[in-house]
Amino acid sequence: MKKVRYALGAVGAATPVLGLMVPATAATAASASHKLAKAASLAHRNSSQSASASAGCRGNTSIRATATNFHYSLWIDSLTGCVGGVSAYESGSGLPSVQLRTRAYSISAEGGHLRWFSNYIGGQTHKFTPPYVTFYQGIHQIRPHHEEICEAVVQTDNHAVVYRGPKCVSW
Repeated sequence: MKKVRYALGAVGAATPVLGLMVPATAATAASASHKLAKAASLAHRNSSQSASASAGCRGNTSIRATATNFHYSLWIDSLTGCVGGVSAYESGSGLPSVQLRTRAYSISAEGGHLRWFSNYIGGQTHKFTPPYVTFYQGIHQIRPHHEEICEAVVQTDNHAVVYRGPKCVSW
C-alpha cells in the first residue's frame, strides 16, 4: 500500500514540472516554425526558380569529376531535376582532419550564380596504404536544369584552408 501512495505522490509532484515543460516545448516549436517559415520565404524571394527537398530524390546518373588525389560523383536524375547527393574520396592522404565542402548554385541565363546549398561534412578515414578518406553529402532536392555543384576538401578547424579542389560540374 505504501508503494502505491508513493507512486501517486511522485506523479502528483511531477505534474507541475510537466505542466511547465509543455508550454516551453510548444513555444520552442512555434519559434522553430517561425524561423523555418522565414528561411523558406527568404529562399523563395532570392530565387526565381523552384526547388523542393525530397528524401525520395536519390539520382540515378553519375557525373564524375577528378582533381589530383580527389574524385567525386554527383548523383542526379536529369529527367526529374533531382540532385541526390555527392560521394567523394580523397586519396594519398597524410592530411590532418578534413571535411568535404559542398556548394550548389543555380546558373541564370545571364551567367550569374545563386548559391542554394552550402555544407561541410566530415568523412571516414581508411588506414590502408595509401590512406584515403570517403565522404557522402546528401542533397535530395529537385532543381531546374541549369545547375552547378562544387566540391573541395578543406581543413576541419579552418575552412579557408583548401587541400583539394574546388572542382565543379554543371549540367
